[in-house]
Amino acid sequence: DIKDPTWRFNSKTKLHVLGADAQEDIDFFSNQSYPELNISPEVYPYAYLNEDAKNYIFAEVEETRYYAPIEEFKSKNISWKSLSTPSDSLDDLTIINDNVYGISHYNAPNYKIVATSLKHPDWTNAITVASERADEAIKDVTYSKDYLLIRYSDGINQYLSKYNFKSKSIAEVKLPSSGTFRITCVNSKTNNCFLSITSWNKPLTEYEYDPVTDAFTPSSYNKPFVYPATYSDLKVEEIGVKGQDGVM
Repeated sequence: DIKDPTWRFNSKTKLHVLGADAQEDIDFFSNQSYPELNISPEVYPYAYLNEDAKNYIFAEVEETRYYAPIEEFKSKNISWKSLSTPSDSLDDLTIINDNVYGISHYNAPNYKIVATSLKHPDWTNAITVASERADEAIKDVTYSKDYLLIRYSDGINQYLSKYNFKSKSIAEVKLPSSGTFRITCVNSKTNNCFLSITSWNKPLTEYEYDPVTDAFTPSSYNKPFVYPATYSDLKVEEIGVKGQDGVM
């Protein structure tokens, strides 16, 4: 009933077996199947698997996250454990095997990256992987086989850092040009990544990026833009001004 304001209440994530009758789908994660979690009627509970953390099942309700061993997948009575709650001040999680990396705003308005273990999650004593920066805010992270790639922004231009999983060290990456960019990696089994960057006077250009060597190679998928010669004379000047609160 589209006139009923409660028609989307009490949502469920169900487990469907391909080829089976949808009426046989199992209530996999909801307030009805797990009333002890006190899931509010108006939120959307969902569960999922992670290719890079195959030993676990995950579930989420807004900013509250749960996990359980994969052995319980078909148990119909999963012993969900808390992975994070709103009080942990985490905006996003990246899970790789038993390691969990979180974008945290706890005492860090520009954000920092912290890490803990799925074996014993402890955000209070989490390790800081990337500290907060005074003039740059963390936008997001992605990862390849050996690196966690962190995108920062100063409000105009963006910057890239890489965290080495093996050496536990972090380093800046010199980009081909200034501007804003997006970065994606093929999967967690390789270090093959793609970075597309653009700026005020340069078109979107895609590169293949190797985080091992920091080499940027023009992507074979990228077709160069051809503009009139006068476009090469464009000048760019970035000017900062104070807002009413005195902040640039």
